[in-house]
Formats: sequence, C-alpha cells, structure tokens
Amino acid sequence: MSLEVPLSDQPEAVAKLESLLSVLIPGRITIMDGLGNTYEVSTSFTAGKQYRFNKLLKDKLSEHPGLVGILSAGSTDMKVVIGVLVSASTDPQVIRALSEAFELLHPDVLEKAKASAESIVTADVEAVGLAGALFGIEELVKAIVPFVLRQIRGMIEPMLPLVKAAAGMSSSTPK
Repeated sequence: MSLEVPLSDQPEAVAKLESLLSVLIPGRITIMDGLGNTYEVSTSFTAGKQYRFNKLLKDKLSEHPGLVGILSAGSTDMKVVIGVLVSASTDPQVIRALSEAFELLHPDVLEKAKASAESIVTADVEAVGLAGALFGIEELVKAIVPFVLRQIRGMIEPMLPLVKAAAGMSSSTPK
C-alpha cells in the first residue's frame, strides 16, 4: 500500500488532513474510572512533561516485539494490527507502560480516582500499576492518544502551507 499522493490530489489531501487532525484532537476529554466516576483531562502539556512522556513510552514499549513490528513495518494489515493489539492488551508490560504514562500526564486525576476507590487490589497494582488498577485499558489509551496526536499535529501543521504552495506550483507548471 502506497502512501504517496499524486500532485493533483495534494491540495484535497492536505485539506482532509487538516480536518481530520482538528476532529481527532480535542483540548479536553472525559474518561471514566472502574467505578463509573468521570474526570475531564487535558490533551495539552508542557515541553518538560512531553519529553518525560515520550522517553517513558520509548523506553517501555520499544522492547515489546509486536508493537515494534507494527511501527517499523508500518503494517496496515488489519489481522496483524488486531493480533498485536490483543497481544498488547494482555501483556502486563504494555499495560504498566500505559499506566505509568497516565500517571505522568494525569497525576491529579489519579489521586482523585484513588481517593474515591473503596479498595485497590494490591495484585493489580503490582501487575499493571496504579492507573491500570483504577482505569480500564481503553480509558488509559483514551487519555493518552489525543496527546500523542496533538504532538503529531504540532509537527505537521507548520509544514501544511509549504505543501499547499508546492502543490499549487506543480499544478501551474506547464506539461
């Protein structure tokens, strides 16, 4: 599968990318703990927190062979992606990494959830971290992915005018 976009289609592709990024990345999202309590969390953080988050995920997840395989191969085969996601969601190392990332990004929410929990299963905390013991995997991911997408958008957006200009110049070039 090729990701190349013909020059004639680039302005439309850029517009779609801008639209997609604006929809996928809200400023705040709502997550729910295992008891049904809801929390509103930000998807924007300081450079220092971004650095610690990126380093943490790189260090933790780069050792997970399935995730490394998808990232390095750029696999779009849905069977492969689903297999890796199922594998990752049953791997305590991956859940612990998500838990630690959540704890880094949302310590105030974690404290509120901890305070409202009647009890926390110690074995769960030891296996998957405190956030993993209080929130479902999908809630951990939901609280982290928009932040990652925001970083990607922040790197792509400054280049969009250049891509538009280049596409405009190429479409006006004589054939």
